[in-house]
Amino acid sequence: GNTALQSENDSGTTAANLLARHLVNELYFSMDDLASAAQGGDKAAAKEAWSRGRDYLNSYLRIVNYPIISRVGDKFSVVEGSL
Repeated sequence: GNTALQSENDSGTTAANLLARHLVNELYFSMDDLASAAQGGDKAAAKEAWSRGRDYLNSYLRIVNYPIISRVGDKFSVVEGSL
């Protein structure tokens, strides 16, 4: 389960959970692409995979950050780096 978005006691799915799962899956695919490109020495493909993965990660973090209020704690920082 995704305890950052949903309580373990809640067995239903929400649009936010489904979107978060999609973003995490795409992030994993992007990181696989990055590893393959790096192994193959394809710098352009590695940069593209990194950028795509960073965007998926940042989208996920924005969803997770949405319900976080100051009493709960600090929001997660997005990734701003590029290759």
